[in-house]
Amino acid sequence: MGGASTYLNHNKWGGVVPPETPKGVWSTKWRENMKKKIVKKLWQGKFCSVRDYEVRDAIKKGGLELQHDNQIMRLNVNELRQLKPTGKPIQSKFKGSYHLIDITFKPLTEDVNQQKLF
Repeated sequence: MGGASTYLNHNKWGGVVPPETPKGVWSTKWRENMKKKIVKKLWQGKFCSVRDYEVRDAIKKGGLELQHDNQIMRLNVNELRQLKPTGKPIQSKFKGSYHLIDITFKPLTEDVNQQKLF
């Protein structure tokens, strides 16, 4: 029984590099390690707000899976790295501050448990 390191590679910056898959097909084991977040409501009906530290954590874990009303959207590491925070920093209730990153919610059109045929 190997841990996550048996199928995940780490780059020199501490991020996770996805395993080789044919033409962008998400492998099942890779999907299990992604950071998952449930979104209860969308801003202006189409934007999902995620905190900057959640995006950093998702990059380390290999991707982000957002769920809203039984619809799922996935972002890989390259897509997450292109996201930029919007607005001013927000003071946390407990400690520190964070920025919000708005992501246009585009749910997957095919079944998430179905692998693509090639």
